[in-house]
Amino acid sequence: MLDQALGGRPNREGTGVEARARPAAAAAAPANDANLPENPSRQDVARALGPLSSRIRACAGDQVGLALSTIVVNGDGSVATVAVGGSPFGGTPQGACMEGVIRTARFSRFRATTFRVSYPFNVR
Repeated sequence: MLDQALGGRPNREGTGVEARARPAAAAAAPANDANLPENPSRQDVARALGPLSSRIRACAGDQVGLALSTIVVNGDGSVATVAVGGSPFGGTPQGACMEGVIRTARFSRFRATTFRVSYPFNVR
């Protein structure tokens, strides 16, 4: 039995099944960073930020206008910093609420350390 467990020899019952040890690291190997894009594409940005629109509108209350967000994204896909400007949201509690919503965005991983993007939310 020890030979079977350690050496991968056929079992004695004659089933021909071999016990082979597989390294745990090989089974759960992370994606190679070389396969990641240098930066998120336009489509990646839209995929991460587009679904936030309804929550951004909720932050605006009864105000309408352009909320221009400036976002710095870390290579792991998390949001590092965000600032919302534009009329009438820049520097307001509504803009701060929007910044909180945008901080929850998750982007796909990429190779660069950070990525900066400006993204407009048209609030109607």
